[in-house]
Amino acid sequence: MTGARADAYGFAVMRTLQRFTLCGLMAFGAGCGDDDSDTPTPTESCETYVDAFADVAASCGFDYDANYTFLEDALGGCENIVEVRDLDSFEGACLPFIRGLSCEEINDAELSLDPSCEGQLLQG
Repeated sequence: MTGARADAYGFAVMRTLQRFTLCGLMAFGAGCGDDDSDTPTPTESCETYVDAFADVAASCGFDYDANYTFLEDALGGCENIVEVRDLDSFEGACLPFIRGLSCEEINDAELSLDPSCEGQLLQG
């Protein structure tokens, strides 16, 4: 995909990323992660989410790095995520939802975020 059509699709992906960020994935709060070494840190969970979406975008012909950077920036930086609200739901339902998005879905600005993703990444 090249030219104006690629730019239009890229814009649609960015619009979808922005909607996912602003409509529920990120919430503001404060908290502490636990010290269980098997449990990912909040930063790692954020990076996993951003990577999953960027992977889907890349599989649809979009630039991985641009999508990764855009979403991480929209989240305020993964280093600023201090807690995952419900890690089991995030890993068991939200991430599979993101990884299962089709190219048509990531281009749909009206796509609804799965409830398992809403308010998961808490920023300090």
